[in-house]
Amino acid sequence: MSRLSSSSIGWIATVILFASVGCTRKTYELHLTAEGETMHRTLTVKRKIARSDDESNAGRSPLSESEIAHMREFYDPTLEEIREDSHTFVGHFENEMPADVGGTGSYAFFESPLGTTSLYSERFRGEDDLQQVVENRQEAVDRIVDLLVNWSQEEFAGEPIQVRVESLLDEDIRRDLKNLSAFGWAFEMVHDVDTDAVVERLTARAGLYLIERDYFSLVDLPSVMRIAKSEDQRAVMGLLRDTVIRKLQLSEDDPAITPLAILGDPERLAASLRASIFQTQAYQAGWAQYERGHPEVRGREPNAEDLDPLAVLVGDLFRLLPRVFFASTQVRVRLKCDARPFATNANWDPGEGVLEWSERIADDNIPAMIFAAWSLPGAEFQSKCFGETILADEPLAMFVYWYEGLSDVQRQQYDAFLDTLSPGSELVGKIEAFEFADNEDLAELPSSLLTKAIENAR
Repeated sequence: MSRLSSSSIGWIATVILFASVGCTRKTYELHLTAEGETMHRTLTVKRKIARSDDESNAGRSPLSESEIAHMREFYDPTLEEIREDSHTFVGHFENEMPADVGGTGSYAFFESPLGTTSLYSERFRGEDDLQQVVENRQEAVDRIVDLLVNWSQEEFAGEPIQVRVESLLDEDIRRDLKNLSAFGWAFEMVHDVDTDAVVERLTARAGLYLIERDYFSLVDLPSVMRIAKSEDQRAVMGLLRDTVIRKLQLSEDDPAITPLAILGDPERLAASLRASIFQTQAYQAGWAQYERGHPEVRGREPNAEDLDPLAVLVGDLFRLLPRVFFASTQVRVRLKCDARPFATNANWDPGEGVLEWSERIADDNIPAMIFAAWSLPGAEFQSKCFGETILADEPLAMFVYWYEGLSDVQRQQYDAFLDTLSPGSELVGKIEAFEFADNEDLAELPSSLLTKAIENAR
């Protein structure tokens, strides 16, 4: 998964006043406070209720009985408060946010000796299925999946796993690639932000979509990022294998997964895909197109030396890469953080230490979403080790993700190493010299982060 860049996100919200006589307007106001591993959540629903001049709304909820019952699936009724035109609910949540407004959300809290990192993201309603948006992207997805289905039929012929893999590709992967492609198209249409902000928003949205569909979970992010950012192809392919096993709902000790070992072997997988794709009509069509742009190959038989069969697959993958709404329902979010976020699409109020975000929502629109990532340095421990606080914001987050990805034994080794650090002329050399007993390259990331931070602090 792409990491959020360290650049600030420009969030320019165009507020369109939607006023009309007799129009019912509902507002969801969320006040969130991050408290370590827990998110304190106060939701107030407001709606103007028509009434006669001599009628009072005191003690009357603006919500219907079914709406109140829905809210009570997530909140303790004894903590509710009803005022004129408003109904307030209070609760504490870990990991998953409640689907109170409609949608889904996650909150994760990661710790390390040098500080903590918190991640929050939530979408509110909206339509995820955008398959009708761009037809050519959908056709590219169909070509990709058809090639993979054909390959799986050949590679796993006669194996118990064959039908399940084919079903995963033909159904889940086909649908999810189409939706992710549609997300990319939709965010390309957002012209009120710069390229970096669009990429960050799209990454967060696509990531949440994959979390919802059990490709991975938010708490898996440190290990996923660690593997994705590495240059170890086998580790990356191993992650692919593990994801497929997870989606197939199989266990590691199930003998049926033995043929899936090819997914963890990049050389073997590439050779198998090339051999399969070379025999397809898609490759013949790709060769004809290649001939038109390369006169020097005209008259030759199609061959993998001139046109790599994988290029047919990759070409379609590249085709998948990359609002103003009139709605009567609005969501307003105020999120109190321990520190200024290094990545967010909300507005930061430094005076109050809160993020503020507002969006109109509707079930048939592109989902509205908010995300934020922030880090809180462990000032006392950093001062003990380095003489001052040197690691904060995204560099600290990268350290925390790395630290959370360690095994218990590795974490104990690194904790013991940190305890030996103190300010002085030998500090940088000591950091650069540290290696894990079982993996000499594992400490490269924290070494780079810390030495760079020390240099910047001088």
